[in-house]
Parts: sequence; structure tokens; C-alpha cells
Amino acid sequence: MSYDDTISSLSTLAHELGHSMHSYYFDKNQPSVYSDYGAISSTVTETASNFNQAMTRAYLREIKADDKDFQLGMIDEAMGNFLRYFFIMPMTCPQ
Repeated sequence: MSYDDTISSLSTLAHELGHSMHSYYFDKNQPSVYSDYGAISSTVTETASNFNQAMTRAYLREIKADDKDFQLGMIDEAMGNFLRYFFIMPMTCPQ
């Protein structure tokens, strides 16, 4: 990914790190017969990533509590994620 020091880039980085952590622990704790990441439902694969984004937002909300512009940027980024994950992706993904 390309990182450009924006809230959106930080959120994407947190999301992708969530995928990495999920893959690592999945491979470490599951028998090899279950190791096909592509066979896992998207709900399972996205849970760790979205949780990682939420934890990053919560941390930033605490350390940047007095910066109103930053807070508004985080709200905007979070609402974009909610729109994407709860409306756009379910409507466009094949059944």
C-alpha cells in the first residue's frame, strides 16, 4: 500500500495489519487442512481487520481529544468505513 500520512492511510494500514495478524494466528493455531484462507468467509476475514481499525480509532480519539479537526476527520473516515462494509460490500458481493 502507499502511505501518505492521512487518517485514511493510517486506517488502511491498521486494516491490513489486522489481516496479517489474523493470518498469522490462523496458520499457527489451525490444522493445515483448514489453512486455505480463501475458503474462509469474508465475515471472518474482515472481523480482525475492522476490529484493528476500531482500536486504532479509539487510541487516536484519546490522544488527539482536543484537536477538533482531527476528530472530525476520524469520524468522516469511520463513517466511510461503515458505509463500505455494511452497505456497499454486501450489495456488490456475489451470493
